[in-house]
Amino acid sequence: MRALRPDIIYLHCTGFGLDGPYGGLQAYDDVIQAASGAAALLPRVDGDPRPRFLPMLFADKVSGLHATYAVLAALVHRLRTGEGQHVEVPMFESLASFNLVEHLCNMTLVPPTGGWGYARQLDPSRQPMRTADGWIAVAPYVDERWLRFFAAVGRSELLDRPSLADPALRRRNMAQMYGFMAEILPSRSTAQWLALCREIEVPAMAVREIGDLPADPHLQAVGLFRQREHPTEGAYLEVRQPVRFGGCELPELRHAPGLGEHGDELLRELGLLAGDEP
Repeated sequence: MRALRPDIIYLHCTGFGLDGPYGGLQAYDDVIQAASGAAALLPRVDGDPRPRFLPMLFADKVSGLHATYAVLAALVHRLRTGEGQHVEVPMFESLASFNLVEHLCNMTLVPPTGGWGYARQLDPSRQPMRTADGWIAVAPYVDERWLRFFAAVGRSELLDRPSLADPALRRRNMAQMYGFMAEILPSRSTAQWLALCREIEVPAMAVREIGDLPADPHLQAVGLFRQREHPTEGAYLEVRQPVRFGGCELPELRHAPGLGEHGDELLRELGLLAGDEP
């Protein structure tokens, strides 16, 4: 490829890095979730010992994001030097790196000071909680917000016990405070809790189904969804790119192409087809 065009950027997405012992093995999202430790995370949270896949194309999408920034970096390199790049993005290494940002944890230092796993993320008490009519996620996190929450519900005395007597102890024993919160939240509706949390500036959101998102008032207001018409497939719901750039509009996304629809256009871009050739 470089002989044809020295400044070409060639992106190669693989299952595993080609110079390692797994190089050349086939991979799918399930395989990479298993190999990277992702499938072992839920058992640490809910006590069910069965490893389970996260129900999304987790490895595929994370690898795609790594591929995106890698190609952008290669483009900057080409702008500065005129040189092309061969970019390899292995799924296994991408997801392993992604998971270990927080979960390498006490194994970071040599020798290790403890095991893997970021305790806050693996705390079984830090989960969506029941309200009187649904489920909610409330995230006080910083100490002053915990104090505001318990004061607002008239239960500040819960923090008087010795294990929660100061900010350091409260950070260490946050699971106790989540336990108290879980006992309190069923006393009011989700809407009532959301209103209170906004009033006292404690982050909170109702738990939604995926199918609820197109009707979400915020996502509608920012124009994340719109209906479009495909020339052969008919009407469909488009989800725009979520990022925005100040001062310029992103180009409109093309429809999913038909077989060979852009073949001539691509060949012309590569200089393999003259402009007037069919």
